[in-house]
Amino acid sequence: MLWLDSYERRARLVPGLLLVAPIGVAIVMFGLNTNPVIAVVIGSLTTFGAPVVLANFVRHRGLAAQTKLYGEWGDKPTTALLRTGPGARRAKWRAAVGRVSD
Repeated sequence: MLWLDSYERRARLVPGLLLVAPIGVAIVMFGLNTNPVIAVVIGSLTTFGAPVVLANFVRHRGLAAQTKLYGEWGDKPTTALLRTGPGARRAKWRAAVGRVSD
């Protein structure tokens, strides 16, 4: 398993960084970056694990939102579309598969 692979960076780390970007702006704006203790703490967090923790936080929030949405929708949208239900939907899918597989 790659540590923050391309998908992790695009889907989890970037949205998380957008979420915490105002904190960095506030630190610079109020001059807190000149305090050596704050600079060392923030530098250490940035270097040692904060991106992974942030990506993991965003992942868990996304999974919670996904579970809630699936509950509201009744199921996964793709599964609901592909499920063989009553009536014409099953006939349409069967006809489409028949056209492609012949």
